[in-house]
Amino acid sequence: MVEMFGEKGNILFEVRWSAEPAATSAEATRGTLRLWAHGRQVWPGGDLDEAFEWTWVELVEFLARSWRWLQWENGFPFELPGGSITQVHVDLDRRWSLLSMAAREEEAEDLYSFEERHDLARGLMGATAPSVWLVREGNMCWVSTQDAAVLVSFTAVEEALQGFVDAVISRLPDVDERASSVRAGWAARSRTTPSEFVAIARRPRPGELLGI
Repeated sequence: MVEMFGEKGNILFEVRWSAEPAATSAEATRGTLRLWAHGRQVWPGGDLDEAFEWTWVELVEFLARSWRWLQWENGFPFELPGGSITQVHVDLDRRWSLLSMAAREEEAEDLYSFEERHDLARGLMGATAPSVWLVREGNMCWVSTQDAAVLVSFTAVEEALQGFVDAVISRLPDVDERASSVRAGWAARSRTTPSEFVAIARRPRPGELLGI
C-alpha cells in the first residue's frame, strides 16, 4: 500500500512500507520513498522507476530537531533572495568575493549550520540524496532543489511533513528505547524559551550560529 502526504506541485512524500516483521524502530520504518518537489521527482533523483529504500525514522528524528527553525526561521542566510540551491551558491560566491578570507570562513560556518537545519538530505544518516531546502518566508515557504525552486504555502508544507511524521511514528514498536525517544522528541518539537524564539525568528546576522 502506498501512502502519500502533500502535493506534487509543492512537496509530496510517496511511501510504500515494507511488509516484513519488525523488531526495531529502524526495521519498522523501512520502506521505499519518492520525494516530489515543485512537480519534479527529487528522490531518488530524476524520473527513475526505483524508489528510495531507507529507514525513515531517521528523517523524523531530523525533523524533530529542526522543527523550530523550519517553523520560525525566516529567509535565507545573509538576506539572500530565495531561489534554487545553485542560484543561492552563485549569489554567495558573488557576496564572498567582496569579503575577507576570515569573513568568508565565518559565513561558510553559518551556511553549514543553516543547511543542517533546512536541508532534508541532512536527515539521512549514512545515505546520500539530493538536497531539498525548506525555508520559510512569512506565510510562504521556499522548496528549493539544486536546479529549481517554488514559493508555496507554508501551511501546505507543514501539513505534508506532519502527515509523513505521523505515519512513521504510527509504525514504531514499543520494544526499543529509540521509539520512545522519537515520540518524546516530536512531542517537544516546538518547545522553546521566549529568548530562543526571538533568536530563531529573526534573520541571523553574519557570524551568528544557531546550533541544533
